[in-house]
Amino acid sequence: MARKGVLTGDDPVELRVILDEAALRRVVGGPDIMREQYAETERLAALDHVTVQIVPLRRDTFREAANFVLLDSDHNLEPVVMEE
Repeated sequence: MARKGVLTGDDPVELRVILDEAALRRVVGGPDIMREQYAETERLAALDHVTVQIVPLRRDTFREAANFVLLDSDHNLEPVVMEE
């Protein structure tokens, strides 16, 4: 919930998300949970500073050779990218 606050607070950050369609089709927690998740994703995607793009299953795509994580702390330190 705290992370969501950076999107809905007084000074929201800009967010761009690219999701594979498979991530939306994979059922986690049952149909009711999935409906809630879809509704919340749609609500946040409607914000002017949030962009959600879906890569359709029928399209050719690629997979990056390495995963990465953006580490950002609350201690006034610059963000750091960690690559696996």
